[in-house]
Amino acid sequence: RPPWLFALLLAAGTAAAGDRFVPRPQIFTYLCLAILFERLEAVRRGGSPWFLIPLQIFWTNIHGPLWGLFFGSLLVLGGGVPDLAIRRRLMTGAGLLAASIVHPQGFHVLTDNIAAVSAGGLYRQTIREWLPLASPLQPDLPQIGATWFLIAAGGLTLLAALTSPARFVRRWGVILCVAAIVAAPLAAIRNRDLLAIGLAPLTALLWPAFPEPLRRPRRIASVLCGAAALAALVIPACGLALPGPGFRRGMNRYDGALPPRFALSTEGFPVAAVDFLRRHAVGRRIFNAYDYGGFLIDRVRDRRVFVDGRYFIYGEDLYQTYLETRDGGPMALDTLDRTKTDLLLVRYPQPDGYQ
Repeated sequence: RPPWLFALLLAAGTAAAGDRFVPRPQIFTYLCLAILFERLEAVRRGGSPWFLIPLQIFWTNIHGPLWGLFFGSLLVLGGGVPDLAIRRRLMTGAGLLAASIVHPQGFHVLTDNIAAVSAGGLYRQTIREWLPLASPLQPDLPQIGATWFLIAAGGLTLLAALTSPARFVRRWGVILCVAAIVAAPLAAIRNRDLLAIGLAPLTALLWPAFPEPLRRPRRIASVLCGAAALAALVIPACGLALPGPGFRRGMNRYDGALPPRFALSTEGFPVAAVDFLRRHAVGRRIFNAYDYGGFLIDRVRDRRVFVDGRYFIYGEDLYQTYLETRDGGPMALDTLDRTKTDLLLVRYPQPDGYQ
């Protein structure tokens, strides 16, 4: 495929995914997803599908089972590997399912994840990343134009899949996979990275379905597209180096510096409060804001936190208790007394945001 096309799509995808590229467990899903697609391509060339099983076990324990089980099962059972015998397809699908529960929580690692992200669950109601991409509660989406970019890119990708002349692309499993990648950010903003990182391989796969003039542009069009691709690569790079709230909040979480100096931003975390706790022996059990839990565990390890960002570890009941206590519900004082809380480290609304 044309190099300018990959340059443009990779740069656009990176900019659209924005601050989803952070040191959190989803980076392992990016890796595992790439390995899954590479291994399936090897199976299409006659290789064995059994490598998918240990990959799924690793994936389940490092981030969760859902994406690997979903994409792997659909592509294996739904014709993404057309020449694989039906018996081997079924055995591979069963193996993926079994690998998805090789986890300390067993079946719960599947059922709890599905229940938590289903409509109406507390997780989806309160975690902004799980709100739809076009939700009115997303007015400050950092990426300028990212909403419409992803909607347009998703529509074109799905159209190309539906009209692709490639035999295995027209199979139902592949179509459903493409549709899921396209629909993922519309269902929850945190999934916009799936479409963003899928733009390049999906376009390469579906390239024959695009009109001939687009696939074989003339020299002038190639030069213009190359210049656009170069600009799309340079702008995110400048975002790492140049100061400014648009770049800092939009494309990365780093402070501007020339040459770039990479360090995790502590903006939005209780840095001063933690410094105080380190200097003074006060507060052994902390009722903390949900977002602060991981930061506190890392910085003040001699204290106990009430909750941290591992929703699936704590479960919905404790999270519900946290919300009621945070909002001063009728049982708030009883909860603080029962948990022997002796310090509150919470956020409260101010005109310029939570403090």
